[in-house]
Amino acid sequence: MNNQKTYLLGLAALVFLMGFLLTHWDGSHPVTNEMLWVLKQLPDVKTVEYLEALKDGSR
Repeated sequence: MNNQKTYLLGLAALVFLMGFLLTHWDGSHPVTNEMLWVLKQLPDVKTVEYLEALKDGSR
């Protein structure tokens, strides 16, 4: 019974470690950071597009 608990604990630690490594070192963080930057800049882009539409509409 003691060996089964040890194996189960080892398996849980291995699964946790694999999950941690896959989520933190898979290279997706630069993409996520770039997407966050684009979303932060989006209101400025929409404002410029709106101003250009107003200029084109007034002619």
